[in-house]
Amino acid sequence: MIFSQLLQRSLSFSNASASASKRRYASAFLTTGIHIKSNRHHFSTSALTAARGNRARPSYLNKESSLDELNPVVDDFPDMKHRKSTPELVRRFQQENPQLQQLLDNSDRLTQDDNSPTPSSAAQPEQPFHRERDQAKKVPRPKIDSKRTSVILFPGQGSQFVGMGAKLLEYPNVREIYDVAGEILGYNLLNMCLNGPVEELNKTVFCQTAIFVTSVAALEKLKADHPGAVESCIAAAGFSVGEYAALVFAGSLSFESGVKLVKARAEAMQAASEAVSSGMLSVMVDHNSELNKAMELARLWCIDKKKIADPVCKIANYLFPEVKVVAGNTEALDFLEANAALFRIKPMKRLAVSGAFHTPLMRDAREEFAGHVSRVNFKQPTIKIHSNVSGSAYHGVHSIPKILIRQVDSPVKWEQTLHILYERPQGSDFPRTYEVGPGRQLGAILKRNNAKAHAAYTAIDV
Repeated sequence: MIFSQLLQRSLSFSNASASASKRRYASAFLTTGIHIKSNRHHFSTSALTAARGNRARPSYLNKESSLDELNPVVDDFPDMKHRKSTPELVRRFQQENPQLQQLLDNSDRLTQDDNSPTPSSAAQPEQPFHRERDQAKKVPRPKIDSKRTSVILFPGQGSQFVGMGAKLLEYPNVREIYDVAGEILGYNLLNMCLNGPVEELNKTVFCQTAIFVTSVAALEKLKADHPGAVESCIAAAGFSVGEYAALVFAGSLSFESGVKLVKARAEAMQAASEAVSSGMLSVMVDHNSELNKAMELARLWCIDKKKIADPVCKIANYLFPEVKVVAGNTEALDFLEANAALFRIKPMKRLAVSGAFHTPLMRDAREEFAGHVSRVNFKQPTIKIHSNVSGSAYHGVHSIPKILIRQVDSPVKWEQTLHILYERPQGSDFPRTYEVGPGRQLGAILKRNNAKAHAAYTAIDV
C-alpha cells in the first residue's frame, strides 16, 4: 500500500549518498505511522493489538485519528506495512486521502536529484552562531581613553573636622543642601560642621550625617571646578558611610532618603557602641606578622581573664597590604597593644570612633537598621557603584538594600575595592580620581595600593 511505499522510500534515503534533508525526511517516516480511515478499510484497535501481541496500547491511541483531520499519530508498531496493496486500494486511497497523496507527490521531488553531492563532499554552510561570533570580532568598537574617564571616591567616618564645609558655601545649592538636611535631622548641621565643638562632631550620631551631607555638597564644587568629571565618571565607591553618598551621586538613592538612612544607621550604631566598651585600632603588618594568631589569643585572654562571654577581635577594615584596622572589645585591643612585639605587629593608633564598627558587635545595630532600609525605594545606579562588603559593583537594584544591611557588621574591603576599580592591562592609562568630601585619607590609601593610579588623583577640599 501507499504507506509501504513511503516506508520503502524512507529506507532508501538512509544510504550514504542521501542528503541531510532526505535523512531528516526518512527519519520522520521511520518513527511515524498514520492511522488511515476509509470507507472499506478501517485499521482498528484490534489490528494494532494483533501486530503488537500482548503489549499495552499507548495512551496516545485512545482516540481514533484520521489524515482528513491532519492528526498524525506516532506509532512504534505500524501494522499497515503488513498488508498488501492493490490497485483498487491505491485508487480509493488517493481519492479519500488527498493530503497524504500530496505528501507522497512532494517526496518524489525530494529524490529527483540522485547525483547530489554527499554530505562529506559538499561544502557545509557556516553555522549562524559561528558567523555572528566571527562578525562580532570584526565589529569596530570605540576606544575609550582612560585618561578621559573618572572615578569618584567618598570618605567615611574619621575624616570629619571642625570647619568642614566652609570652602563649599560659595557654590550653588550648597546652603540649600545643608538646610534640607537640617530640617530632616532637627538641628543645624551646617553650624556643627563649621563650629563644632569637636567632641560633639566626633560622636557617631553626628559625624556620619555630617560627612554624608558635606560629601554630597562637595559634588557641587566638583561640577563647577571640574565639569567633565561628572559626565565622564565610570564608577564610584564610598568608604563605609561614604557608600551612601556614592548611591546618591549615581541616582540610586534620593538625597532626602539618604539623610534619613544615615541618621538611622548612626543612631543604631551609636546605641550598639554604648552597650559594649569597644573601639578600633590600626595596625601595621608584614609577611612575618601573626595577626590572626594575635587576635585569637586576644579573644581567649578576654574569656579567661576578663570573663567576657563572647569577645570580638577581628579585622574591620582592609586598607592596604601593610595596614589593617582591627576592631573589638576594648580589652582585646589592650591585649594587642601590650603584646604587639610578640606577634611582630605594630600598633599605630586608636581611631576616633565610638565603637567596633563592621564587626559582630554591631549585630543589634544591623537588626535595627534593617527595618529602615526596607522602607526605601532604590533605583538602578547610572554608573557602577562598588560595595564595601565584596569590593565588586552592585549586581542589580534588588541587591542594594541587602548589602547595605550587611555592611553594618561586615568588614570594609577597601583594599579589594581599589584593586577591582583600577585593574587594567599592563601599560594602560588610569582614570582621573577625585576624592569628594572631607579629608584626604582615601588618596593616601590609594597611593599605597596603586601609585600609578594615584598620579591622577585630585582632592576636592571642603
